[in-house]
Amino acid sequence: MANSELAVITAITDIAQENFITSALTRLGYQVVYRATSSVALANFLQNQPEALILHSRDFRFLQQAGGEHRYLAIGDEILNESQLLKVLRSNTEKEMSGSILDFQKHKNLTAFASTRSHLGLTTLAINFAHHRANLGCKVLLIDANFQSPNLSQRYGFNGLWREERFTTFGFAVAEINSLDSLISTANLASNFSEVIIDLGVAKFGDIARFNRRIEEVTLLWALHSAQQLFVLSSPTNINQINEISNSTSTLAPTIKVRPIIQPMKAIAPRERGKALDLVRAETGLTATLLPYDRKLVDSLEFGKKSLLIHGAKSSLNLEIAALADRSTAS
Repeated sequence: MANSELAVITAITDIAQENFITSALTRLGYQVVYRATSSVALANFLQNQPEALILHSRDFRFLQQAGGEHRYLAIGDEILNESQLLKVLRSNTEKEMSGSILDFQKHKNLTAFASTRSHLGLTTLAINFAHHRANLGCKVLLIDANFQSPNLSQRYGFNGLWREERFTTFGFAVAEINSLDSLISTANLASNFSEVIIDLGVAKFGDIARFNRRIEEVTLLWALHSAQQLFVLSSPTNINQINEISNSTSTLAPTIKVRPIIQPMKAIAPRERGKALDLVRAETGLTATLLPYDRKLVDSLEFGKKSLLIHGAKSSLNLEIAALADRSTAS
């Protein structure tokens, strides 16, 4: 019996196209187990074929679609070369995989981090949040799903190549999502940890209504359907985006708690901090946290690949992150 992952049946009415498709499939490593010439012949063959991909032309007339584990993929006259055929086959595989992605086990204690724009220190915040929880004895997995700027993966030497979790000197493990395969394995891996933290990067939740099963969107949906809370890091000039993210999140995952974090990006007087937080509440209806500005410390941490708990333990930024982590798990 042929490998079901590579077993293909062709059902194409045009003889020239059928010859081309069959030859191309063979060169691409697929095994063409049957070349149907009629619907009757195909139906008879499928009675003894438990699983296969049926690649058919749109004008091929089926008596009926057989049961079992058969998959059907229609192709048109636009397939003119092997690269186009391979693109269609890969697209079909991704749709099949992503169609069931949300049925994965949802983690009971997942915290998501996103930001309204880049260069706000989101990855640094997620790392230190994870370090603080690990320092308290929690078994923590930190996931890099920041597809635009995978700083976390680069920091720990993944770079799209590492397929398993990697344990850090800070007491937590790190994993990377860069494909549907890695999303599946990471979603299953998460069940081995008491807490999961995921870095989603810059939030683009508004486009999710036009969900077309790209890896970024599938990962986002899994994270939001699993998470209990979403921290949104923003500068004071992007507060309106917090409201947009909150509205999109409530549509996708009504039970998730959105918690804004304001990074002023400059020193701010204590009397002005209350005004900044009041502004967030007035525009979003959400209670925000203000992170103290400590750019020199953050730069030194990123350059030295360190953590606030190791370097700068008395920093006000470190103390606020610790309080943030404690408050989020208590509520």
